[in-house]
Amino acid sequence: MITDDLLRKGTAQHSQGQLVEATQSFRAVLRINPTHPAATRSLLSIAKQLRQPASQPTAGVDQQIDQERRKYEQVWQCDDYRRFSPGLQGAQLVDLIGYFRQHQVRTILDAGCGSGQLMQQIMTEFPEEFDLHGFDISANCLDPFFDAIRDEILTVGCLWNLAEFGEIYDGVICTDVMEHIPTHQVPACLENLRQCTAKAAYLGIALFPDGYGQKILGEPLHLTVKEPQWWISAIRNAGFTVTKALVENGPNENPMWLHALLTV
Repeated sequence: MITDDLLRKGTAQHSQGQLVEATQSFRAVLRINPTHPAATRSLLSIAKQLRQPASQPTAGVDQQIDQERRKYEQVWQCDDYRRFSPGLQGAQLVDLIGYFRQHQVRTILDAGCGSGQLMQQIMTEFPEEFDLHGFDISANCLDPFFDAIRDEILTVGCLWNLAEFGEIYDGVICTDVMEHIPTHQVPACLENLRQCTAKAAYLGIALFPDGYGQKILGEPLHLTVKEPQWWISAIRNAGFTVTKALVENGPNENPMWLHALLTV
């Protein structure tokens, strides 16, 4: 079988220390069989290895990540940027709590959690039902509500960097995030989200150019502005099953948001 050949290839590459090549082979397995346990375990093992100090520098990748991190550290210093939480609005629109209950979700990763307002609401209203963890590229993103638990609830990392992922969660939330990703890194981000999702996920993706970037930095923050079908194809290519896709229009009937409910 093709998956067996790819798995053997990836295992051999992994044993020889060819981590990039092994990652590609195991991801190819997951594109064919998104729930393949051996490929998932191997990718998580590689992620843990990549967390160790590297013998060879990865200056280009590190520089790009550092640039994005510095950019959003500056953005989160702006109080206006915190006033609106698309995740809160989107979760209500799609009945996210009901969806997660349907799929027996207990542990949740909020990938690109930002200010954490959606996490705060879930933690406050359903304290015994869900266990949440946040992930963001900026260490100063969370609102003051989280000051006392910041270190335990937030992982600072980059969504397209496999080394930042080492846990699997029942459910994953990712809202107002993917449009901020450089287009060439979107597949890696989606694949990483897929690999850390055990049951279900919700993606809320803006379909319009932003205004805050020019105001704060003089450059756009929405780096990947695409049609809904482009995103749906990318999501499926990462190994997710799209159970529902809702396009939310603005006052002028232009598409503004894609809300995608997913399973694995």
